[in-house]
Amino acid sequence: MQETEQKLDVKTEEKAEEMQSSKTEKTPRKKMTNRKKRQIMLWVWFLLAVGSIVTVCYLLVSDYIRSTQNDSSKYGSAGKLQGTTVVYTIFASDDTYQWNQDSEEDQKKMETINQNLSIACDYLVNAAADYGIVPDFVSDFTKYTDISSYHTFDVNLEDPEGTGLDEAVWDYIYNEVDYNPIMKEYNAENMIFLVVMNTDEKSEAITCTRNFYSGMEYPFELIYLYNVDSGVENPPAVYAHEMLHCYGAIDLYMEDASCGITEEDITYFEKEIPNDIMLTCSDPATGEYNYSSIENELTELTAYYVGLSDNSEIQQELELVKSEYAETGY
Repeated sequence: MQETEQKLDVKTEEKAEEMQSSKTEKTPRKKMTNRKKRQIMLWVWFLLAVGSIVTVCYLLVSDYIRSTQNDSSKYGSAGKLQGTTVVYTIFASDDTYQWNQDSEEDQKKMETINQNLSIACDYLVNAAADYGIVPDFVSDFTKYTDISSYHTFDVNLEDPEGTGLDEAVWDYIYNEVDYNPIMKEYNAENMIFLVVMNTDEKSEAITCTRNFYSGMEYPFELIYLYNVDSGVENPPAVYAHEMLHCYGAIDLYMEDASCGITEEDITYFEKEIPNDIMLTCSDPATGEYNYSSIENELTELTAYYVGLSDNSEIQQELELVKSEYAETGY
């Protein structure tokens, strides 16, 4: 009996020791778990902080890149009329006028636009060659599928002076068009964005260009081409006229204090350079639009403004504004 009690006491002691040992072993595990929790929390806070810093840096860098795109020339997306220019065509729709890619009628209009654009580009190549410069154009959106797109805007595209139009198109280009890779693909120095609207005879909008100016939010130079304006379809000469604006050409048919053009100057232009393409887009032989060729001239005055020559006798004689290239020495 005594021996049995001793055995029970030994077992009891052993059990107590085991329980004590078990308690002793569990305590460090609880402490380690808490430590891990603290470590995990610290890592979470660290990663959140790093993520916030990265986000802020990304936004700052994006804004910087956006504000300095093509800043090497300081002339927007198109500098001088030389090298290779990509003409990116945006078939733009709004609540009033839309493009339907499946419509046979719209497809024919697009073919005509592509043809007019080709004639305009060929004209600019030949005109520049007279001044010893041979530019090149990538404009055929049926051949190069990455230089055109379709988009519906939530602004009135028929009001170029309206609030938000430039911004809406710029934002679309910045967010949806791979302009830098496209320029790299075609080894291009310049890029012009042709925003084409499927207008008809009811539209009162007039084709115009948003060329680059100092302080512009984006560098993208836009041509708002209304397929029909003033009741008639735009001819190739209008395409070329607007493209020349992107390179720095100025209008010669209207008074403009910023360019130093007066009513007397316009009379001078009409007498001395009556067929300059920045003065008229009509065929000199008929006085009407020509849809098969461009018979207008790129005179020494316009050549000066688009960087084909370093000086112009007319500019000096009339004391017109200097070209943007002469002002910067580019």
